[in-house]
Amino acid sequence: MNEQSMVVNDNKGFWKKNSHNVPGRPSPKKSVFSSASSTSSQSNANSSFQAFQFSFRWMNNLLTREVPLRCSIRLWDTYLAESDDFAAFQLYVCAAFLLHWRQKLLRERDFQGLMLMLQNLPTSNWSDHDIGVLVAEAYRFKVAFADAPNHLSGSKIKR
Repeated sequence: MNEQSMVVNDNKGFWKKNSHNVPGRPSPKKSVFSSASSTSSQSNANSSFQAFQFSFRWMNNLLTREVPLRCSIRLWDTYLAESDDFAAFQLYVCAAFLLHWRQKLLRERDFQGLMLMLQNLPTSNWSDHDIGVLVAEAYRFKVAFADAPNHLSGSKIKR
């Protein structure tokens, strides 16, 4: 199996294996997104904001619609380097991406505004440096959650 097939299969497998469509049951994606930016998910809960409404696009398209091609290539290079657990690392990248836009998201007051912003993020001027910062933040999440192996299991975290 070549590296591209491995990456795609790993990502699809993660979604099939870990996607819980049962209302009230948190998905691993929501857990990581909420952990990454709890303030924005709490604020946006009032406007019926759900992570799955944008995270599927981010995960399925490997953020290619959200960043310029030159940045996508840099990002894919990192994904291939993380091939041992690509899907989990992609989740951390998406959480870091969400956290990057946190302040702008908090200013949005309605669902439509949130979705429009999340589907048209101002990344056209992004460079290799911006992707480097994003990947570094994702790696920080990976290391921070390394000792918490159940955070991707979909179980509720008791606080």
